[in-house]
Amino acid sequence: MGADVPNFYGMAAPLRTPPAIVRKLNAGFNQALAAPEVRRRLTDLGMDIVGGTAEEAGNFVRREAARLRGLIEKGVLKPE
Repeated sequence: MGADVPNFYGMAAPLRTPPAIVRKLNAGFNQALAAPEVRRRLTDLGMDIVGGTAEEAGNFVRREAARLRGLIEKGVLKPE
């Protein structure tokens, strides 16, 4: 039995970073991800470009952590 465990790359800010700063950083990262040369390079490296909000990224990380925790508890994955 196997499991799909994709790589995930994202940016993080320290806890309690003011929301206005998080929004500004997020807008800059999304703008960079929209640049054709950046999209081309990341696609050439085999990456799927997602972007989005800080809340969406946080929700993704929480869902993945819960999913992987379940796979570990079932013995499908072994933490090393």
